Amino acid sequence: MWLEDTGRKSMGNRPTIGVIGATLAGLCLYAPTGASAQAPGTYTYSSGKTTGTMVVTDVSACEQNNALGCMSAARPLKVSIRTLNGASSNDCDLDAIEETAGRISSEAGLQAVLVIQDERSKGKPNLFITFAKGGAVVKPQGESGGIGCGAGVGYDGRWRRKGK
Repeated sequence: MWLEDTGRKSMGNRPTIGVIGATLAGLCLYAPTGASAQAPGTYTYSSGKTTGTMVVTDVSACEQNNALGCMSAARPLKVSIRTLNGASSNDCDLDAIEETAGRISSEAGLQAVLVIQDERSKGKPNLFITFAKGGAVVKPQGESGGIGCGAGVGYDGRWRRKGK
């Protein structure tokens, strides 16, 4: 179709289609889906005299240190764990960021590999969390169970999602 007043060929609805496509692409990048959408939330822990809270959020790759870019399709999980041994008053206080390359996701759950944000971690993955319906299982690798923790207190084990 030719536009008589400009003499140029019409491009139809291409600008509108481009805007819609860009909007949908943006939503896909920033909206968690499937099992990863189930991971964010608050979890509680109880083992002997130790109790705790774990808060899981997803963050933009732009917010990470040394991020390769903001256009990552997977939003990394950020985990904050706080536990306290009621008998000794020793506590555990740590933060970890997911290495999304190690993520395994299925309809049954999500396995995440994280790096505890502590200079002793040296940026290496040292925390594994499996999220499934209603809870999570936290497993430190190697000696990382002591990072951020006082004697006789930890976080290794089953965590229950708050409200489940």
